[in-house]
Amino acid sequence: MGLLDDLKQQAEQQQIPTTRSSAIGDAGPDDFYCEQVKPRMLAAYNFLNELVNQLNTLKLDTRVGYPLRPDGKTVALQQQDYKVYNDSITDPRQINFSFFCSLVNPTAFELNGRGVVLAQCELLDRYEFKYEKLEQKDSRQMVVAANFKLIGPLSIKLVLQVDESRQVIKLFLSNFSGPGTSQYHLKPEQLDEAFLDHLGKYILRKESALFKEHISDDVKAMLRQKLQEEQQQRESELQQAVEARKAEAELRKQNSASGQLKKAVSESMAKNTEKLKQAMNEQLGEKTEKLKNIFGKLKSQMNSKKSEP
Repeated sequence: MGLLDDLKQQAEQQQIPTTRSSAIGDAGPDDFYCEQVKPRMLAAYNFLNELVNQLNTLKLDTRVGYPLRPDGKTVALQQQDYKVYNDSITDPRQINFSFFCSLVNPTAFELNGRGVVLAQCELLDRYEFKYEKLEQKDSRQMVVAANFKLIGPLSIKLVLQVDESRQVIKLFLSNFSGPGTSQYHLKPEQLDEAFLDHLGKYILRKESALFKEHISDDVKAMLRQKLQEEQQQRESELQQAVEARKAEAELRKQNSASGQLKKAVSESMAKNTEKLKQAMNEQLGEKTEKLKNIFGKLKSQMNSKKSEP
């Protein structure tokens, strides 16, 4: 029993009517397209169209974890809003299938280190995943940390496109297993019922890979080495960011201590100046008073002499 049969059985159990659209048209512009490609494209459209109808009716809770953080931790997303359309009902040469993945729970986190922050922005930008960012900068206005809030959603796309010059059907997958778009070439006979059923399971995350690829031990070792180097680089950038923040905090502390010392010296000088002024005023007053007494005595003596015969 195939995937569509399983979904149809679920719909019948829920007593939900199902629909199936047909796309039967006239012959294509050439024998290759008409005989080999057109029947495959019509079958693919019928399959994806019924898949969309079933999924949007059943509203299955299909969840998937995406590594939306540089540390490799996954964020839970839920698939929804499936759509399919083609460029022609009778002679389709391109089929577009898409859906969105929305956040299951609000997701926010803080990252330290300029390199880590830039890597996070690059990752989300490659996925074209919307987010908010609040940066923290040092005294030189360099980013040293940032708070991220994920918004989403994540757009997932699948495109089947006929390439008549190469006599293949191109398959484009965007954001399925990683950021960006992957391209594959299918021979018309490869786009059969078994492949479509496998494709449907891959869309619903029941299959982890669409194509089985053999990876040699040398390539695996190279990939492991690359991952280790990237991890070491992230750890080094994180350590540098921590040391930079410590140095900045120490500088602020020293500047604060220096400012307090300057303030204390200034206050002490002001107090001493005031005391000196007060002492000088007191001494000046005493001298002035003494001079007044001396002048008074002299004046008295002079008056006494004037009064003598």
